[in-house]
Amino acid sequence: MGESNNKMTDIFSLSLDDACPHPKCTPFSEVIFWCDKLIERWPNIKIDFFTSGAFARLNEEPYFLTQYPEWIQKANELQDKNYRFNCHSYYHRRLNTKYDNSNNNEVEKTNERETKIIINYMLDEFNNAGLKYNKVFRAPGFHIGVTAAKVLTEMGFKISGDQRYYDLLKNKVKEMHYMVYNWDINDEYKLTEGDVFAAGHTSSWTTNYFCQKTYNRVVRLLESRPFEFKFLDEIT
Repeated sequence: MGESNNKMTDIFSLSLDDACPHPKCTPFSEVIFWCDKLIERWPNIKIDFFTSGAFARLNEEPYFLTQYPEWIQKANELQDKNYRFNCHSYYHRRLNTKYDNSNNNEVEKTNERETKIIINYMLDEFNNAGLKYNKVFRAPGFHIGVTAAKVLTEMGFKISGDQRYYDLLKNKVKEMHYMVYNWDINDEYKLTEGDVFAAGHTSSWTTNYFCQKTYNRVVRLLESRPFEFKFLDEIT
């Protein structure tokens, strides 16, 4: 987590979940349009996307990344100075939703073997699709269990999440590198002085997807004081 003590400039990091070619997702080009407008004003801004290996909403078959080579090509072309892609689990939900009807608890209740299977499926899908990615992991809905956090840490992942799960894990997982977000871009009124880890989505199936409204909120924040821009995997 970033700390602002004894620093001249606070850190700003923007991350957006559910970047994927899912046909019901808001077109990714619309999100990139508003992100690019941020880059026009702040050329050094860093934007992290979180991607699942085979995104699936409730009660539907998964859409595998390997099925969308054109989307993968565009995603890879973005990754340079301003954009990076990170890991957002495999299906974004439990592998078997017949008995566990949840859209975002894929690694909350898994044992060691189950966690490794899910993460390896995810990595295999990324690699087979040819997606460039960084080893930063955000669990869907921030729902991550102690066992999964241990497995991911041992596999060399940094974990990004919220304060609730950090409090659950911090005394139970040794050498865990955990970054807590502190601003949901749907709510600009919880901001405090210090580092800002802003979290949102890339689709209108959520209330905080990145569009003109949320773009304007980020602009107001960035105009309010100077920031140093960092990708999540650059933060210690």
